[in-house]
Parts: sequence; C-alpha cells; structure tokens
Amino acid sequence: MENEQESSASPLPMDPAKLEQIKGLLAGGEAKTPSLDGISSVLSNPDLLAKLPQVMEVLKPMLGQAQAPSAPKPPSPEEERDRLLLSLCPFLSKERQETLEAILKLSKLGEVLKQLS
Repeated sequence: MENEQESSASPLPMDPAKLEQIKGLLAGGEAKTPSLDGISSVLSNPDLLAKLPQVMEVLKPMLGQAQAPSAPKPPSPEEERDRLLLSLCPFLSKERQETLEAILKLSKLGEVLKQLS
C-alpha cells in the first residue's frame, strides 16, 4: 500500500529495480533523524550526504527522460505590432477601432496566405 502511494505521488516513472537500489543505498539513514523531513534530513545526516552522489548516479537515466517545461516562444514582430495596435483601441473612436480590427484581421489573413504559398 505504501509503495502504491509513493509511485502515484512520484512525478518520474520509477523502475522498481532502481528504487530498490536507492533504498539499499539509503538503508538505515532515515531512522537517525526522525524529526526532520525532506531535504533537511538528507543535509543534516552526513551518512546520507555521502551517499547522495551514488543516488544521483542511479537517478540520472530517469531524470534524463523527464522533460523540463519549455520556455514560451518569444512573440514575432507581427504579434508585437498587433498587440501594440490593439493597446491603442481604448483611445480611438469607435469607427477607428473597427477599422483597426478589420486591418488586423486582413493582416492575419495575409500571414496565413503567405504560409500556404
């Protein structure tokens, strides 16, 4: 039951053999510092701290599989131009707002047509 909770809470897929290898490396370290939790228990225990490079070596293949979230793509000059023009809308008359929106729609249509050809 406890292993099921650990595996469902883990963001990385854990290979059972690797998990047992990590547990073997860390055997006996947790009982020495019951009042601390998480990273503080590792950092305050010299035995666990000494085993940390070995644990990281075991985890390296699994960590390589995990994808870091990619940074958002920077806006193109056309998108920046459109945002700037749209930011002017509150200061324009109703007629000019409608004209600006029509021009932006035509601009986007032109970009789509350019990509198709």
